[in-house]
Parts: sequence; structure tokens; C-alpha cells
Amino acid sequence: MSVLSFLSAHPEARTSMARRNTLQIIIDAMRIHSGISVTLNAVLTMARWAAGGEQYETEMVRSGAIMSVILAMRNQPSRLDIQEAGCAALLSLSAHTARGKRLVVKQGGMECLVLALQQHSHCLSLINEACRLISQVAIDAPIMFTMLKVNVCETLILLINKYSKNEGFAFLACQALARVGHANRGVGFNKKSELANILSTQKSQLFPDVLAVTRLCATQHLKHPGIQQAVSDCHTAWSS
Repeated sequence: MSVLSFLSAHPEARTSMARRNTLQIIIDAMRIHSGISVTLNAVLTMARWAAGGEQYETEMVRSGAIMSVILAMRNQPSRLDIQEAGCAALLSLSAHTARGKRLVVKQGGMECLVLALQQHSHCLSLINEACRLISQVAIDAPIMFTMLKVNVCETLILLINKYSKNEGFAFLACQALARVGHANRGVGFNKKSELANILSTQKSQLFPDVLAVTRLCATQHLKHPGIQQAVSDCHTAWSS
């Protein structure tokens, strides 16, 4: 059943249609009816709309779309199609604004992402989208702290060990690790704060593993300048 079919069949949804905009109707449909078809269609629709630009993204973030997508992923962890659609939606919903990026992390997006990668570690298309999302939202120290707390980097390290020979993935994964490693260098970040000390300790503990897997990628892709640069950026980020 499509979202529109569901809306036509449920009076409570038609009432919403009369008094709310289409986006809110879709979010309401996900809340009222948790079926796979409605959830998948709704998440795919939000992913397409949010990709329309900053104005669309801002409106959708304000309407609670990020939390709706995260709940869909959380409620259907075994459904690869929903995890892929959810990751694509979060990527679109955090593409233009810092608020979108921070809400993806604050509302539990990284926890969902790690679970999806653990349950669907066979799916490179999902893994690649996850790497893009991690790179995109890693913009400051609090986000870096959350990523380290929920084992984002450990998960990437395990996946690199498994798929390092894949050129596209190796580039995206090394780039993601570099972005996370650089996230505590934002403007205004107090390098003497308690958070700075915590992040420094965690980076020191992870650095040997980061170094090992990124060197593996560099060795296996000597003729790929993008991977070589991402590995270099990664070493710079994690060694300081």
C-alpha cells in the first residue's frame, strides 16, 4: 500500500490532510500506520523532497522529519530497504544546514547507523552511503564525541578490514575517518576543556587501528590519488 492509498483509506489521515501540509501528513501516516510499505514509501518520499535544496531541508527538519526517519530505522532494523532509504533521507536532511547535521546526531542517527552497518555488513551500497553521512555530519567536537561513544570509528575499521580492496569504499571510509578525526578542530573549540582531553585520549587509543587500516588501503590502491590523499588527511587528523 502506498502512502497515498493509506491516506485515502484512513479517516484520521484525511482529517490531517484538511488541516496540515503534505509533509506533516506523511509524518502522521508513519506514526499511525507502521506497516513496511507505508514506512518505506514515506522515507523514500522524504529523501527525494529533502534533496530539493536548503529550503526543503529546513522546512522538513523543522517539521520533525529527521526523528521520523530515525524511528523508522530503529523500528525496522532487519529491513535493508528501510535502512538504505533511511540513510539516504538523513543524508539529504543534513546536506545544507548545521542544524540538520546536529539533529541527525543528537536524535540518535549514529546509533541507528552503527546498528544498520552491523546487521547489513554485506551491503556495500548501504555502507558507502553511511560513510558519506558520517563525513557530512562530522562538523564539531560534540558530534565527534557522540560518534566515538557509539563506536562509529570501530565499525568503520572493521569494515575497512573486510572491504579494503574495494576502491570506492576505501576512499569513502578513509575520508569519513579523516573527517571524524578533524571534527575537534572547529572554530572556537577550547583545546584545554574537559571535552578536549576526553577526545584526545580516545583518539590516542584508536590511532594505532586507524593507522593500520588506512595504510592497508594506501598499499592496495597506490595509483588512486584520492585514497592516498584521504589516508594522508586521516593520519594528520588522528595523530594530533
